[in-house]
Order: sequence, then C-alpha cells, then structure tokens
Amino acid sequence: MLVIFQVLPKGHLQIVHIKEFTYNSEDPRFWSKVIDHAEFLSKDFRIQKLLVDCTGLGDKVVIDMKLQFAEHKINTIIEGFNFTYASKNKWEGLVNQFSLKFERYQIHFPFHLEFIRQLKSIRFNSQKALFEAIGKSPDILMAAALGARAAPSTSFFFYSKANEANTNTSESRVAVSHP
Repeated sequence: MLVIFQVLPKGHLQIVHIKEFTYNSEDPRFWSKVIDHAEFLSKDFRIQKLLVDCTGLGDKVVIDMKLQFAEHKINTIIEGFNFTYASKNKWEGLVNQFSLKFERYQIHFPFHLEFIRQLKSIRFNSQKALFEAIGKSPDILMAAALGARAAPSTSFFFYSKANEANTNTSESRVAVSHP
C-alpha cells in the first residue's frame, strides 16, 4: 500500500495518490516491482520522505529500497517504521496523531470507498486503551497514517528577496514564505 500526500498551506495534507499492491507469493520479483514503482513515484512527485513498514519482512524491503534509491541518486529519505503497540496506540502514536489531524480538518482526500470503510471501522477501546479495527486489517488507513507522519509540517526556503523575513514582529524568523 502506498499513499502520497501533498502539503498544503497551514500544514494541511491532501492525498494525491493511493496505490494498493496485491501480494503475489508466486512472483519472485514482487518486492522489486513495488520498489521500482516507489522510485518512479518519488521522482514524479518529488517525494521528500518515505516511511516504510519494516515490521516482519519489511526490513529487507527498506534496505533494498535504500540501496536502489542511492544507486539511482534519488533524493528521498527512506525510514523504516516498526509497528508496535506503543507506535500505534500511545498519545504520540500513529493512529492517535492521524485522528487528531482529521479532527482538526487537516486531512483532505478524494473519495475512496475502501479508505472510508476503513476509517469507519476504527474504534477506541477504552478498556484496553487502544484503537481497534472492526473487520479486516485497515491497510489503507495505516499507509495514510504513515504518509501523514512522513509529510513535513512546514517548508523551509533559503533566503531570497522574494521571501524576506518579516522584521516587524517580535519573533525572530528566518525566511518565511506565505501563500
């Protein structure tokens, strides 16, 4: 599963691409095809950072992806993300931070029926203090949460006259760009 966000003004995030890969254990090149597709999209969308699920088999995929991107001089930061109880469910966890962005209307996405079904399937279990999915695994939702976590909250620019820092405020800022 691959979800790509575009960073909008004020830290809002717009999903611009969702790609679901159907695992084929018969295809020995399955993971290399996924890596090739991620490389193509990284070039096409100029992706700054990829967070990749490295739980279980994912470690090898992350290493192969880093090697291939370095070999082809792709300037995308690739980090592995290990799904644990804490990484998904604690306050700073993936699901909680993603749900906070939804509550603040910072996540925007085109209509995608399966994504909406998965959003509706997530419930907070107060007895266990964790988020649970009703039904099948919410892969699109988790990929979107990883994508939102990887998306930068601000963009930094080098100094130029076009985006000169405002010196009238009490805050000291370095070259802030406003839309």
